[in-house]
Amino acid sequence: MSKEIQSTEKEKLNPLKAAYALNMCTVSVSQIVQYNDLYILEQEYNAILNNLNLEEMPKDQALLDILTQILNTITYFRIQEIKKKQIEQKYQQQMKDAIWSAIPNLGVIVTSGHPVAIATSLATQIGSGYMNYRKTKAQASRERDKENVELEITAIEQFNALRRELFTTAWRLADRYNFEDRYRLTENQIEQYNAILMDLDEVRKYERLEAIQAKFGAYLPFWYNFGHTAAYIAGTKGGDQKEYYLRKAKEHFAEFYRLYKDEGLKLLREDQIVASYALEYADLLMPTPEEAKLHGDEINNLLDMARDNAGNANDMLQLCAIGYLKVGNHEKAAELLKFLVNEDYNTPTNAKLLSRLYVVSALVNPNNSDWRAKYNILRDRVNGAYLFPMPEVLSLEGESALNDAYVEQQKKLLLVEYRGAYQRLIRQYMIKANRMLFPDEYFRQDLPDDSCFDNTEKAKRLRREAISRILKGSKKEVYMQTLETPSLGKRYIDLLNTMLSALDELSVFCVSPKKYHLIKSIRKKFVVDARPVLLSTQNKLHERSFSVQCYDQFCDSCSYTSITRELFQELDTLTVTEFQSIKSWDDGCLDKLNRAETELLRFCNTTGIEFAELSSGNIYIQEEQELKYLPYDIMGSSIADEEAKQNLIDRLIKTIKKFGSDIVKTGDDMRFLVSGLPGFDDYFEKYNINKDLKTKTLAVMEDNTKANVDLLLTLDGIQKVTKGKLTGQLHVYANAKLEKDGIRLDRFFVFNHKSVENGKFIQLIRALDDELKK
Repeated sequence: MSKEIQSTEKEKLNPLKAAYALNMCTVSVSQIVQYNDLYILEQEYNAILNNLNLEEMPKDQALLDILTQILNTITYFRIQEIKKKQIEQKYQQQMKDAIWSAIPNLGVIVTSGHPVAIATSLATQIGSGYMNYRKTKAQASRERDKENVELEITAIEQFNALRRELFTTAWRLADRYNFEDRYRLTENQIEQYNAILMDLDEVRKYERLEAIQAKFGAYLPFWYNFGHTAAYIAGTKGGDQKEYYLRKAKEHFAEFYRLYKDEGLKLLREDQIVASYALEYADLLMPTPEEAKLHGDEINNLLDMARDNAGNANDMLQLCAIGYLKVGNHEKAAELLKFLVNEDYNTPTNAKLLSRLYVVSALVNPNNSDWRAKYNILRDRVNGAYLFPMPEVLSLEGESALNDAYVEQQKKLLLVEYRGAYQRLIRQYMIKANRMLFPDEYFRQDLPDDSCFDNTEKAKRLRREAISRILKGSKKEVYMQTLETPSLGKRYIDLLNTMLSALDELSVFCVSPKKYHLIKSIRKKFVVDARPVLLSTQNKLHERSFSVQCYDQFCDSCSYTSITRELFQELDTLTVTEFQSIKSWDDGCLDKLNRAETELLRFCNTTGIEFAELSSGNIYIQEEQELKYLPYDIMGSSIADEEAKQNLIDRLIKTIKKFGSDIVKTGDDMRFLVSGLPGFDDYFEKYNINKDLKTKTLAVMEDNTKANVDLLLTLDGIQKVTKGKLTGQLHVYANAKLEKDGIRLDRFFVFNHKSVENGKFIQLIRALDDELKK
């Protein structure tokens, strides 16, 4: 064999590259199974199918087999597009906030060739959505992660089968490429590594990574995460600790680059880990504008590296654009900003930055007409209200007037956005108020969507006709019973309190000296106009005499728009006054405007209403605040008692759930049904039991044997139901006793069932008795 052929064969059988390829497959399967998350599954799918560098990938049948099997398994569980949109929208808002925090004043982008005073750790502290998802998921899991989509059990079984195939692949590759076994990652090592990456204590995470570094010599992402963690900690420390972690970050990033460049570990065509490394290492080289200028060439090379590896990850390209702005490379920054605008990514933010660059470039180079042409093209593509104005006559002396004109333009735009948000909020809660007498289970076919609950004449007519039909039909009684609890007054007050709490996202409301005057106006309107009718309507429902005439009276006196009209009129006046107080370019006006816009975005997120920048995605609704502006006692003592009763019921049901899973043994002859959980409502539909008793019942022991003796655990005690009929007296919890032959409830009745753990059941009875005594 010739020397040339031997050299080529040796290059093909690069042991470290083969080990890295094997480790990528092993980690891919391990992360998919361990994280149990479809979004991560989608990342792994794209990395294999769309991003492998086939020129660099070892050509081995064993690798091809395992990659094919991974793809076949993943295909069945491809993430739904809406999941990615939700995650992307939320991350875009985080990125936008970070950009405006980093660039508090557009005026810093004035001349080319000089570093811009932008926050120096944007890439390190914010990062990319691809790299940060696992960290975000770890944090969110501590806060009841509502966005997490769990894999089906069948998926876990299929992925576990892949583990067996991985062992076969490892055996073949180790035999052919003869790499040292220390380079091969085991499943236990990967699980430990994944667990470390989820650690929310960054210092502890770093020390845990430090302890396992010797095992990860052939796994490139480890060295990025090692360096990233050190750089992140350095950004939060000062003094000696800052210097220590900065030095460590540079060392780990240097090892990353050595493996990537010298050892040839370039198995992906576009590698977001490489892009993240380049961005974050560039951060380390420019802690100040002076340092940025000193390392200008190296930083530009790193930014080019990040841009080339980012692929279609727009958040990475966003960070690259900000990086170019830091070092005064306006041409490349403008190129990326234009791309992002065309991709409709953070369009208002990027259009502002891009238009400012075009205008400044035109002012500095008045004889070059290209900048005006580019500006006009941009203006044709996006809302001109977002853009920095281009002057008719190009002169640096007129820049101050341009700045002031831009501020006025942004103030007008923000006022329009605020007014639009107010109108959408009014409609949202108006629809909720109009739905109050229309439970879905009775009106879904007659009134299928929100348009039926608008205040148009057609919608009003449809609602009245629907009410008339239900009150003439066979479901009249059960409909009124459904509306009776919780009371209409409580529900209406909850509705108004939720709306007022949401307005606290806006400083124009929450810090206004007129805030409690506005709340007082709602309270007065509610007490005078709505309360008498709400109480009357509640009585009619209880007496089962609710009629179409009662409905008409409810609509006339309990109109949401009427109750809140004065508040929103005054709020509009306060908003106008607030924006008028922002005068000139030099008084921090952009910071104030950006803060007002961010508040509005958060307000839209909280309430679930649409905002212009969020119109393409789904809205994340935060949990309601506990603050109550309108107390229940404005309806009188009855509703306050109702609230106390509901709180008691919630505590009792919580107690029942705590014991419930241990009381009934597995089997079909006894079911334990808890209020609010599946099966509970069906029980009361099946038997002709007093419907009022259902509202007092916390749980049901349903006996499915021939004896058919059920127990209802109620607020008052234990009620026996025999063959669907109430039998015997009510048994108070305090009298129940555990005996050899079962649980004695009174002199004549001992409850015993082969599927019930009597010891656990008596513990539950005593716990309920204790809670009621409180």
